[in-house]
Amino acid sequence: AQPMSDDAVLKLFEPGSYELVPHDSMRKLIARRLIESKQTIPHFYLQASANAEPMMLRRKAAAPKKLVWDAMFVCAVSNALKKFERMCWRFEENELVASETDAVGVAVDVQGDLYVVAIAAPRSKTAEQISDEIRAGVERLEAGDPEARAIRPANLTITNLGASKVESF
Repeated sequence: AQPMSDDAVLKLFEPGSYELVPHDSMRKLIARRLIESKQTIPHFYLQASANAEPMMLRRKAAAPKKLVWDAMFVCAVSNALKKFERMCWRFEENELVASETDAVGVAVDVQGDLYVVAIAAPRSKTAEQISDEIRAGVERLEAGDPEARAIRPANLTITNLGASKVESF
């Protein structure tokens, strides 16, 4: 992906180039949780580069039903979380508490709303199974299934903003 020019970035923020949307109860809840998370959970940011050619070949080989990109990221993240288990712990008052779940979340935008599809036991699944589970979760969200919209715990949530030409956030 080509980086956006400075002019293109500035146009994103010109008055009238965006729509103001009042918060509904779901957006208020998401905002409150994000603020709480940022204030109460230590954050750290890592960035690394990798050769994506093996992933691209694997995705192409899965044709005619291509793998969802995030399925491969879930596989990688779940392996990293197994290797670095303390990344699954959280701070509570005066102690560290191990997570009760091994789920990895995938953030999805459905009709302008943000949801998380939690993939339970990802290390026991193939990338194809995870891909199918992500697709099914999105389909359930798009259909308005209230069970799919329920918040489920995940150790870490990933998102793929590559299609938006975002390299890091």
